Amino acid sequence: MIIGPDFIWLHFPKCAGTALELALRDLLQGRSAIEFDEIDDVTGRWHHTIAERQAADPNFDPSGKRVFACIRRLPSWIMSMVIFEATRNEHLVATREMIVRGKCFDGNCVNRADDYLDLFNIDVHHWLRTEHLAADVANAFDLQQADVADALSRCRSNVTPPYVRNTEFWFTDEDLGTLYANNPLWASVEDRVYGGHPPASLLRGLVDPLLR
Repeated sequence: MIIGPDFIWLHFPKCAGTALELALRDLLQGRSAIEFDEIDDVTGRWHHTIAERQAADPNFDPSGKRVFACIRRLPSWIMSMVIFEATRNEHLVATREMIVRGKCFDGNCVNRADDYLDLFNIDVHHWLRTEHLAADVANAFDLQQADVADALSRCRSNVTPPYVRNTEFWFTDEDLGTLYANNPLWASVEDRVYGGHPPASLLRGLVDPLLR
C-alpha cells in the first residue's frame, strides 16, 4: 500500500505492482506526506486491502481519498499467477482444468481469480491498466507519460521468470469463454475498464505490460 494525502494505492498481486512501487518512489520525490509500505513476506502489509489496514491500524482513515489499484486482462493475470506459484513451489502447478476456470494455487490454497478481485473491487475508484501502465499512472498522478515509462523501464521486476506470452498457446476461444464465465466479476470490471472482454481482442498475445 502507498498512502498519500489525497490517495491510496493498493497492491493487487501480479499486476506490475513491485515495479510500479519502485517507480513511484522515484517519480513522487518531493511530494509531501507519502508513505510507502515496506515489501516483505512477514507482515503482509504490502498487500493489505482497506479493511485489513483498518483492522491493523484503528487510526487509518481512507475517507476522502482516491483509491487506485492495478489490473490486467484475466488470461494474462492467471498465467502470471500460475507461473509465479509454480516457481515458488514446483509441487504446486495448476492443472489445465484449473487454469481455464481461473483457479490457481496461493501457497497451499486454491483460489479463483474473482476471489482476489472481490477483496479489492469494492474500494477501488480507479483501475490502472497494466497493459497501459505508463499512460494510466501519468494521468492518475499528474505526471509526464515519458517520465513514467522511463521509470518503469528502470524498475522492472523479475520475480516471475520468462514464459510463453502468446494467448493462443494457452487458451482456445472456448477456453476464454469458460475462463470469463467462471469469473463474472472480473469480466464485468474488464467491460467497464477496458470497454469489453471479447476473446478476439485477446488473441493478439499476452504482451509484456511494461512495454506499453
